Amino acid sequence: MPRFEIAWNRRRLASREHGQRAPLVQDAILLERVHGDRPHLKIVCRIASVIEERQNDPAERDRFWSSARARLGKVHRLSQGDLDQIESALANKVPKPVPVKQAAE
Repeated sequence: MPRFEIAWNRRRLASREHGQRAPLVQDAILLERVHGDRPHLKIVCRIASVIEERQNDPAERDRFWSSARARLGKVHRLSQGDLDQIESALANKVPKPVPVKQAAE
């Protein structure tokens, strides 16, 4: 059973000019399974967020993954196996950006 899980929180982007038409944002939240008197999930941190309507945009995915890796790098209790499992769970929702080879001029 994995020790960490990802929860996705959906919210509207705060915007005075768009109001209720503001784009939806999905926040990736890292949860840790804690066993004590009774098992429960504890929030560790908010990893990163992605704007739903731009989720397939390479620039938005790159921003998400840059933010996610920086934030996960600050959580010292994560092992390499934990990081691999978390990144795999994130990639199910937001694919990792793929480098584009430029043609030789």
